Amino acid sequence: MKKVFYLVFGILNFLLTPIIPISLVSFIVIFIAINNHSNNGFILRDYLLIFFLSIFLLLYYILRLFIFPLIYTFYNNPYISKFFERISKEKAFKNKVLLLSFLADMAIILTFLSEVFFTDIRNFLSGFILYSLIGGGGVTLSYLSLIVWFGITKKYNKQ
Repeated sequence: MKKVFYLVFGILNFLLTPIIPISLVSFIVIFIAINNHSNNGFILRDYLLIFFLSIFLLLYYILRLFIFPLIYTFYNNPYISKFFERISKEKAFKNKVLLLSFLADMAIILTFLSEVFFTDIRNFLSGFILYSLIGGGGVTLSYLSLIVWFGITKKYNKQ
């Protein structure tokens, strides 16, 4: 059972990386380009799909901020609670988690930019900045929000 929780938590961490926002924005841009260059008006007749994808992306960004504090508060799992407690109490472990999450986010962004790196290196920096902004901080932002939440609750509990 322990391995199942680790697998689910690993999948959650992967889904919090910039892969979903970058893919959604790319999907929206491709749909707009296809619609603009198509002679048929059936692809995006009223842009409702783009509206729903944009709303989903906004909700995804908001959820990313609150997912780990919500899991810690409402999901009583000894393995995940122990992991979050270590982040709360051990500075070296917290730094290691932040470093690994940052590296995972950068690996995803660089994977999306691999074609630009090999075809036109001049656009690499602008693409990297754009994908970093679209990625919205990735899983690193989720862990940072958890750390800030720990700080706020610790300060609130002392009063």
